[in-house]
Amino acid sequence: MNKRCRKIKYLLLMAVLLCMMVSGTASAAIQYPKSQVFYNGGTSPQADYMFGSISVSGLAPDETIARNSLQSSSSILQYLYSTRSTNIFRYEYIKNPLFTMEDDEYYRDDSVYINFRFYRPGTSTVRFRIGKRTYTSNVKVLSYTNPLSKVTITGVKNGRSTNLAPMLKNHNQTAIRIQKAQKNAEVAITAAKNWRIRNVSYYSQKTGKSSYVSCNQAGVRLSLGSLAAKCDGWLSITMKNVKTGGIAECSYSFY
Repeated sequence: MNKRCRKIKYLLLMAVLLCMMVSGTASAAIQYPKSQVFYNGGTSPQADYMFGSISVSGLAPDETIARNSLQSSSSILQYLYSTRSTNIFRYEYIKNPLFTMEDDEYYRDDSVYINFRFYRPGTSTVRFRIGKRTYTSNVKVLSYTNPLSKVTITGVKNGRSTNLAPMLKNHNQTAIRIQKAQKNAEVAITAAKNWRIRNVSYYSQKTGKSSYVSCNQAGVRLSLGSLAAKCDGWLSITMKNVKTGGIAECSYSFY
């Protein structure tokens, strides 16, 4: 009888410890950036609202961010809302004598993005809740500064100069008129001091052609193919400041 009681107590203790382990693992699995830095789009009439997001990963399939828990401590961040992106991965279980498992299984990693827009510089603390636990992430928005030193596109000029970077001196987006068709066009980009190019993408609305390059360099080149006169398209450049860690988005639209 005593042996049976001790066995029952032992099993109950193991069950409690297992629940504590699972609970602790689930809480520790939530991952997100504790702080982020962005640059706004400038203050000139051409400047527009910018958009950012906080990526939250490690949620269980039945976990989500409570909608009424999304809060910003400052009005610099507007229209907070969350979206979910589901990815399915395949992996092999490690044999565990305590559980019966299949060798080849699939698991789902759900990531939630807290999206927002911003215009003016400042700081804010974003609060959100998953289950009964509340999390915080700090967001800083810095004033725009031109992250580009030189941008050239085959056959395209800014007045008499081939350098298109000064067009983004006071704001992060501008429009370029493609006067003549260009074959085998290429864009060459050089970052300003303390900046690095994270990625560059190009899309032609007329031809449907798209190009993309991801990097962490001070300079990069990207093939654009053939550019038709008065073509519709855009060139997007994502930059990162090596001192502040801030992200800046720049774009050229073609017409």
